[in-house]
Amino acid sequence: MKQKPALTVERPAVQAARRQGTGISAIFEKTFITPASTKPGFAERWLNKFPPAKLPTAADFKHDHRYAHLLAKYVKPAPRARAD
Repeated sequence: MKQKPALTVERPAVQAARRQGTGISAIFEKTFITPASTKPGFAERWLNKFPPAKLPTAADFKHDHRYAHLLAKYVKPAPRARAD
């Protein structure tokens, strides 16, 4: 019968890594990598090759015709206030 190995990382290490924005795979690599290894781990290679995407802001959508079309299609103007 096969058994899977159980890997554990201390809670403070996980919390510190999350505060720094490090992924779970990087936590395991930093925790279990041998000190003699000079080759970068998978997470480091991946992030060097594909940096995180920049999230768009409202200013980025200001001149986008697709955004204007979606606003016109799905966002209805507020009803006028009654003058009673």
